[in-house]
Amino acid sequence: MRVPYIIYTDFEALNIPQKAVQANQKKNYAQQITNRVPCSYCYVMARSDSVANDFDLCRREKAVEHFLLSLQAELKDILRKPVDMIVTGTDQKAFYEAADCHICGKALVNDRDCPRPLSHY
Repeated sequence: MRVPYIIYTDFEALNIPQKAVQANQKKNYAQQITNRVPCSYCYVMARSDSVANDFDLCRREKAVEHFLLSLQAELKDILRKPVDMIVTGTDQKAFYEAADCHICGKALVNDRDCPRPLSHY
């Protein structure tokens, strides 16, 4: 099943030196010597028909929080513009002849058990 959108994301982080930590000789472990602080991100949203939005690039403190707010705003914008499903005659016939739901695998006893595949999301 194709998804309507895919999001490609990349984050960059600074390695900030950490204060020296006294190693424990009794335990064998990796010592963390830096803190990784996210400082920028870039993402692009592409539709399944290969049309992509402009990329969003941001360099700032609290880059992760800003990314999540930006993404949430973009998703709200997408969800405000619903698009009807394109269902061909063949799709409609296969839907009504199906004995099991192709997502959850449950038997379709009547129309109320699984009215449309998108009801699972």
